[in-house]
Amino acid sequence: MYVKRCLALFLSIAFTKTALGAVSILTNNDQIEQTFKYTGPDPKTVGVAGEFSNWTELPMTRDNSGTWSRTVHLKPGYYGYKLVIDGEWVLDPATSTHKTVNDIEDSAVSVGGVLPAVATTGPSVSEKTPTTFSYTDPAAKSVSIAGEFNQWSATANPMQKDPLGLWTATISLKSGKYPYKFVVDGTWKADPLSSDGDDDGFGGKNSVKTVGP
Repeated sequence: MYVKRCLALFLSIAFTKTALGAVSILTNNDQIEQTFKYTGPDPKTVGVAGEFSNWTELPMTRDNSGTWSRTVHLKPGYYGYKLVIDGEWVLDPATSTHKTVNDIEDSAVSVGGVLPAVATTGPSVSEKTPTTFSYTDPAAKSVSIAGEFNQWSATANPMQKDPLGLWTATISLKSGKYPYKFVVDGTWKADPLSSDGDDDGFGGKNSVKTVGP
């Protein structure tokens, strides 16, 4: 009888520890479903990218009504994000809530009622300077510019080519120094006309554009 009681007590303690461990895991991984949607002119592809995905694009799917959507599980927080429509990074037209970090304005979503820790109003247009980037390559089929100002997106700022093969793009930036590179037919290249640069972390160099004084 004594052995049976000891065994029962041991099993009871073991079961209790296992149950509590499961509850702890559920609590530590408490997440909320957040659905992003887009309805507009018929695009070929739509995705969403934000702080919750380390700015990696998450593809959205379209239903029979033409609405694109993507549901993700997020911990409570205040997240900046953008929609990626046919490769172009844009603000979500369905929300007027924005978040500005490092002078970059994004759409924003509050998950679990979390409020922003800082003001969400972006800098006024007058505080920014139209800054033109240029790259010469008549043989290139596509050129874009990627840098800190667009989360290093290779598609957010495509450049336009003139008849002589000069590619240009103008971006409004606040005063400061901005690392960047050109993406030429899918290959990342430093600006050959810029002597200012820093280590890109991959054995190469980023070019640096200085805006303002």
